[in-house]
Amino acid sequence: MENLKEKLTGEREKARWLMLEEHNKREALLIVATDLDLIDVAVAVASDDVKLIKTLLDSEQLKRPDETMVKLFEEETDFNFNFVIIQPYVLAQKIEE
Repeated sequence: MENLKEKLTGEREKARWLMLEEHNKREALLIVATDLDLIDVAVAVASDDVKLIKTLLDSEQLKRPDETMVKLFEEETDFNFNFVIIQPYVLAQKIEE
């Protein structure tokens, strides 16, 4: 598990909404709440930790962007995100400035 965490940490990248928008259109983008550790969530998804993922989805700490979020991301072009790809998903987290 630690090797997976190290691997995903090394694969974390930064992007603006324009780059993530394509993944959202194919419904593969999941937004991770800013109070969570992106890599820990990515490990849970990669490890198929159904219980934790269900908890995060139910609490909306992990969710597909809704229309309001998308509109905000499109309008505020200065937003930056960290993201990790866990096929077939892209997990993204807004970087708090």
